Amino acid sequence: MRRELWLLVLGVAVAAALGATSASASDTGTTTTDTTTTTTTTPSYAPLPSSSLPSGCVGAGAVALVWGSRSVTALGAPGSSLGPSAYPASGSVVTFDSATSSASTCRSASVTVSSVSLFGGAVSASSVQATRGRGTVTGLEIDGSPVTAAAGQTLSVDGWGQLTLGATVGRVTAPLVLRLLQAHDSLPAGTAVAVAFAAAAQTIAKPSQQQGHTQQKQKHATGSSRSRASGQTPHSGKQRPAPDFPASGSPLLSSDDLPPDARRNPVVSLAMQYLGVPYTWGGASPKTGFDCSGLVTYVFAQLGVSLPHYAASQFYSADAVWVSPHRLQPGDLVFFVGSDGTRKEPGHVGIYVGDG
Repeated sequence: MRRELWLLVLGVAVAAALGATSASASDTGTTTTDTTTTTTTTPSYAPLPSSSLPSGCVGAGAVALVWGSRSVTALGAPGSSLGPSAYPASGSVVTFDSATSSASTCRSASVTVSSVSLFGGAVSASSVQATRGRGTVTGLEIDGSPVTAAAGQTLSVDGWGQLTLGATVGRVTAPLVLRLLQAHDSLPAGTAVAVAFAAAAQTIAKPSQQQGHTQQKQKHATGSSRSRASGQTPHSGKQRPAPDFPASGSPLLSSDDLPPDARRNPVVSLAMQYLGVPYTWGGASPKTGFDCSGLVTYVFAQLGVSLPHYAASQFYSADAVWVSPHRLQPGDLVFFVGSDGTRKEPGHVGIYVGDG
């Protein structure tokens, strides 16, 4: 009977008004009222065209949607000047009054986006300015209340979002990044909205077979040192053969089969996006394939949690807390005993999706 170990990984946790005044005066029983009305003009927003981000460097752009770091959608042509714009046409995700850019090279391009509103005013800013993705945010508000925050600080947005002042998500860097911890509006959990962004050139790794062997040896060496630091007996250092884990054509039919709390969980919802990616021993990206710890490392990295690419090293992570089976929550990691049949060096890891 297969024995399992249980672990909980911490760290994922993230108007216009119409005014009226009146004055009254009494003279021989007669009352008069003067009313002054102040009106504001709402800009007419043009739909922001969307396009895939070019593979080369993009030094400045108005807004980008980062889909779990797999792909990036640029809203409006990067580095262009725009008037009042919205995405989608209803403006439910983002609106701004203007976007202006200067320079044209990746190293010097700058962009300023004015009167930004995300998700109907859940997050707003009077101005977001950046050069090469790094800059300042002024007039920041969450749900209409002014917020003061330092660069690099992360703020919660109604429990479904995590706002960071200055962050890099995949290829994209921006001074204002809102990550969705839960699906919101029309966007899935794990999506990041980056305002006044820049993007590094896309790198495509093409490792040779020999390089792949070298990476595996490095991975095993990392696991060996972490085990030694934890007081455990390290493995001999010999390269192990790829484990013969059982395969299934359909481990889960679709996300609709998951319990509601699992579908709302950012770790689970992100991992579900990669069902169908081939299993590759040592794989760590959807382009090359995943092994067990590679998938875990990739998914948690999208949510700002750094984990090593090795099941045993993840098991002994300093930021981890062991829990018993009855306390498991969706998104926790489940570890299986190693090839020696003991807990000294777990040989397999999976993501718990709930419901046993």
